[in-house]
Amino acid sequence: NAEIIQYIENIHIEPEDKSYSDCLNESIKCHHNGVAQYFLDNFIKKDSHDLFNQALKFYNFAFLENEHIEKSAFFELCKYDYSTFVNYLMKSESIDVNEHKEKTASYVAVEKENIEIVKLLLMNDKTDFNIPFLYENMQSKEANGHEIEDEESIDHKETKTAFYVAIEKENI
Repeated sequence: NAEIIQYIENIHIEPEDKSYSDCLNESIKCHHNGVAQYFLDNFIKKDSHDLFNQALKFYNFAFLENEHIEKSAFFELCKYDYSTFVNYLMKSESIDVNEHKEKTASYVAVEKENIEIVKLLLMNDKTDFNIPFLYENMQSKEANGHEIEDEESIDHKETKTAFYVAIEKENI
């Protein structure tokens, strides 16, 4: 792998984004850890929090660092179904389970059907599954069963709670 990268460097081929960030993310996603480390060592000054989130997203444990498993990562841990870490944090840290920017941990766990996470959150008396969020759904516009080409989609916006989404997904 290193030889291929060095060959590409020698013939001066650069990625489109010139930052090698997409290359790093793809190598983390595919668990090409040697390649990912090469990009980190030679091209990228990557924020360790971003790197941690990418590693969580793609279950690449080589880039999960213990110091990042803390309450600031609680939402991402719920989102990517890390029930062991969520359980640990809920027992050891003062976690605000209802803290949110776009969504709460309970909403994203229900949305992604992370059942073990939902069970853990249900055991916490402070979890509120009825906090409303704006839900956006892109749907294709159709007429007489055929998709209309000049207007590709319509935005449907409505307010939903985690409890409502669970009912929609028939998980209650």
